[in-house]
Amino acid sequence: SEPQPETALEEANEEDLAEALILAAEDAQLVVTETDSRGNIDDAIGWYNMGINLLGEGKNDEAISSFEKAIGGCPPSEIELKVKSQNGRGNALYNSGRYSESVVAYHTAIGMDPQSVTGRTLFNMGSSYAAVEMFDDAIKCFTQAIERGLEKQESELCEKQISRCRLLSREQAKRQPRTNS
Repeated sequence: SEPQPETALEEANEEDLAEALILAAEDAQLVVTETDSRGNIDDAIGWYNMGINLLGEGKNDEAISSFEKAIGGCPPSEIELKVKSQNGRGNALYNSGRYSESVVAYHTAIGMDPQSVTGRTLFNMGSSYAAVEMFDDAIKCFTQAIERGLEKQESELCEKQISRCRLLSREQAKRQPRTNS
């Protein structure tokens, strides 16, 4: 019998996410070792602003590069700029269809300063999880996004996404092969 494509896809997504996490950790180490320990805040702000502009123009690959330069050149004490740059990087990765990597970027931002996480960041992370068919994680993100204060229209969109993900999660569970131990 032929393998079920859905199962293969889910396994690949989990492997992709694990690989993306490892690569992101290696990239983060690389950035830290290559950067002058003081960093230059003006340059970092310039790269961040350029990344935002490129993101707005739909130039995602260039935006990713700019955000990475902002992160790498940012002084260690400038957590807020690093968090914003990671979130921008996550958005650009998402727009490029690199969903597993975008989840890693959002997680990195949240890990740097959990108190600063916005509803919009959690919504974006939920969208990335949904794109890689990790619906239960997506639901958690969307639920937390609503709790973090979104505008009415954004909250309604979150509610719709939660409903969709619950439905997709149930469908996914039906497709899972039953294993007897």
